[in-house]
This record gives sequence, structure tokens and C-alpha cells, in this order.
Amino acid sequence: MRPRTLLMSLALFCAGAAGAQPFVYVANSGGNTVSVVDTSSSTVVDTVAVGAEPRDVAVRPDGLRVYAVNTSEDTVSVIDTATNTVVDTVAVGDEPLGVAVAPDGARVYVLAGDGDVSVIDAASNMVVATIAVGTQSFGVVVSPNSMNVYITGGGAVSVIDAMSNTVVETIPVGGVVLGVTVSPDGLWLYVAEAFSNTLAVIDATSNTVVDTVAVGNVPVYVAVGPDGTRLYVTNFGEDTVSVIDAATNTVVDTISIGPQPYGVAVSPDGLRVYVANILNGVVSVIDTASNTVVDTVAVVAEPEGIAIGPPLAPPSAIEVPTLGGWGALLLGFGLATLGMGRLRRRWCLRIT
Repeated sequence: MRPRTLLMSLALFCAGAAGAQPFVYVANSGGNTVSVVDTSSSTVVDTVAVGAEPRDVAVRPDGLRVYAVNTSEDTVSVIDTATNTVVDTVAVGDEPLGVAVAPDGARVYVLAGDGDVSVIDAASNMVVATIAVGTQSFGVVVSPNSMNVYITGGGAVSVIDAMSNTVVETIPVGGVVLGVTVSPDGLWLYVAEAFSNTLAVIDATSNTVVDTVAVGNVPVYVAVGPDGTRLYVTNFGEDTVSVIDAATNTVVDTISIGPQPYGVAVSPDGLRVYVANILNGVVSVIDTASNTVVDTVAVVAEPEGIAIGPPLAPPSAIEVPTLGGWGALLLGFGLATLGMGRLRRRWCLRIT
């Protein structure tokens, strides 16, 4: 058995031991790295060196690839999540700031500071189109059906048709608009308005602003829970997170958080919210039942973008490669001498 095949077998074995928990990926703009956080233990299990000043990060829906935008070198690092190594680097527009992956996994959209959007084919890691938005952009999200891409910038939201790669509509919002997210059913857009201290609610069917919600000081990013009932807004200027009831568009709680909260992501099960705090280099973990910070994870320097992968396949759904030969002998010896629990701890620490 080849060593790499054995390592893959052990990696799958460890995935079963991990309880099928997803990983959080944090773009450390001050450390030129992406931290990989195990959500089951709230610990950093790997740190991946990427390009200069990674500002944002996105995970492909299948969890196999992570994309980090490197603002100071105009590239995107493509990370293989099985090995946590950079497997490709894609040149994009000037000073990229944001990235999103289509829910169907086919395209990656990268915002450049010069007002262009680079469209990357996820299969080939090649830029297949460049869309001129015309203004510096900050936030990007793709509709659940992968048909529309929403870009914030210039006091508005630009709507891109993903089939034609053209801007088909512009929704005036006003002020400085930053983070944007879309409800799981695709019916609502939520946009952080930094200087007006509000969250704009947009009807995605009519492309009109239908409500605004007063939040904290300098809201920068927003995330929605998997069931669409709760929104979480990071208030950069007052070190808080606003919790919003999406049914009534009202703030139901305000959570004190670490200094300068920025990127935010909700776990697939909706039980945890992860917030990157730029100033102290940590990720705060919020329990959504109590709306309290229950853990903090030290990462590297100036964490900004944050994303969470899908749940790993449960052990029963994992097809472990046949070991055979030396592989079976080694694994069998390990089980016999170390015991199941000790073997998991020993090998999982080595290969994660």
C-alpha cells in the first residue's frame, strides 16, 4: 500500500472520530495565512500559508476547496481541504476584497477593488469572464439557485445575471454598503450600511429596499442562519453583534464581542456563530440558544474573512479504501497496541 493511500485512510478514520463536525476557515490578513478551526473542539488544527494580505475566504459547497483572496498580490489561493495545502493560485483583478462560491459549486466570484468581478471556473481554476461593475465593491453573495450574483458598492447593490455575466439591475441603497447575505429561500437580501448604522432589507423579487433595521455602530458584515429566522450583524465600531429576528426585522439581542468584529459565519446546524475580531486576533464563538460568547479561539494576526464548511460525511457514509498489505498490518498493530481512542488521538494530531 502506498503511503499516501494509508494517510487518506487514516484521515477518513479521523473524520469519523471527529463526529462529522465542519471546519471554520479564517483569513488572517496580518499573517498571510488561513487558520483551520475544528468546530468540535474550538481549536486551530492547521495554518495554511497563502498570499499577501488575505482579506476574505469562501468554501466550496462540497467542502473540498477553500478560496482565499490575497489583496496585496491580486490573486486567489485555492486550498485543498484534504491536505490543507495551496494547490493553485489564480490571478484576478486589482486588490481583490471579497469572494463567494455559487451554491452549485461551478463558479467562484471575486471582487476587485477596481470595480471588476472575476469569474473563476471551479473545475479548471481559470478566469472565464470579467464583469465590469463600475465601482469599488466590498460584499458578494450568490443566490441559492446560483442564477444571480449580488455585489455591494457605490451605495447600491448590483445584480449580475450568472448566465450572461452581465449587470442586469442596480438597487439604490445609499451610504457606504459593505457586507451582504441572502436568505436560504432566496427571497430576501440583507445589506450592512456602515455609516448609517442600519441593515437594509431588500425584496429580491422586486429588487427594492422594503425595510431598514437600526443596529450598532459601523455594521460591516451580516450572516443568516440556515433556517432563515435569525440574522447576525457585526458592529465594528462598538464591538457588538446585533441579533435580528428576520420575521419582524427587529433587533432581539445585542452581544458584546471582541474588539473590532468583522467577518461572521453561522454553523450549518445553526447552533454556533463564529466572529473574527481583527484587533485581538481571535475568533469568538457564540451559542445561538443563549446569545452568549461561549468560547474564543486564538488565530493569527488581524483575522477578517471567515467561512464555514459543510458538515463532514458521517462515518457510515465514508467509503474507506482497502488497506491490504503493510497498511492493514500497521493499522492492526496500532489498534492492538494503542487502543482505539489512543490511535485516533495520535494519528489525527499528526495528519491534521
